[in-house]
Amino acid sequence: MALVSEKTKKQLIGAGILVVIVVILAFSCDRKEEKTATNETATTTQASNTTGRYTIASDSYFGCVSKADLETMVTYVSQGDKAAFSSAYTLGLAAGTMTLFKKGEVVYLMDATWTGGVQVRREGETATYWECG
Repeated sequence: MALVSEKTKKQLIGAGILVVIVVILAFSCDRKEEKTATNETATTTQASNTTGRYTIASDSYFGCVSKADLETMVTYVSQGDKAAFSSAYTLGLAAGTMTLFKKGEVVYLMDATWTGGVQVRREGETATYWECG
């Protein structure tokens, strides 16, 4: 069993906290109107509290078929390893194990974890993807 350094543990905890904050902000139950930012990087907005229907607010959201792949991508980010992230991202898109969401796409919340991962599916599709929210 590999030992994880204290620095790595702190980085993972920090990344987990950041993801939780982002998800809380993005999927807050009392959020009923679309919020926009002057630089057009608004967060995901909720259209209906009862259906779990959301609209992707920017072209920077990606999803992974497996939760484990998303966790790996988050680890690369928390470690600051841009080369590993870029390589895994490119390979995942080519292999079909990852997808890139486009601004304005409608997705439905299927599942969520306490660490901030959310599982969504595109409107009209049955395939699901894990993302950070």
